[in-house]
Amino acid sequence: MTNACWHLQLEIEEFIETWAQDNLADDTLTETEWETITKIKVFLEKLKMLTTECGGHNSTLDIILPSMDYMLPAFEKGKEIALAKLDLILTPLYNSRWEKMEKSFALADQTPVYIAAVILHTSLNWRYFNCNCSQEWRVDG
Repeated sequence: MTNACWHLQLEIEEFIETWAQDNLADDTLTETEWETITKIKVFLEKLKMLTTECGGHNSTLDIILPSMDYMLPAFEKGKEIALAKLDLILTPLYNSRWEKMEKSFALADQTPVYIAAVILHTSLNWRYFNCNCSQEWRVDG
């Protein structure tokens, strides 16, 4: 819905300008509201990418952890920017997703099957842990 609204911004504004008399004047979106829609759209696109990658019947455990590794820094950066700008729209969105991903990482750390899936993956192996994880997960040699 947000995506469709964003793509139809010009048409929506033209319709209201052409056909709306005084009865829809209060329903016209301001520039700030359009900016908010854009922010939410970008945020949701990031979630869609992660959900698409990690969901469905083609997803395997070895895909989930690297995908989360990719998204967590993006959410951390977004959260910092939103907090610095005192953005009342994005700050709660980033906070809730960041907390959810932190919880997922904590659960993955306690689940050996995730670790086994990554280690057994031919392109990841222990290199993944040596490059992406804290020292306690790394293997020497």
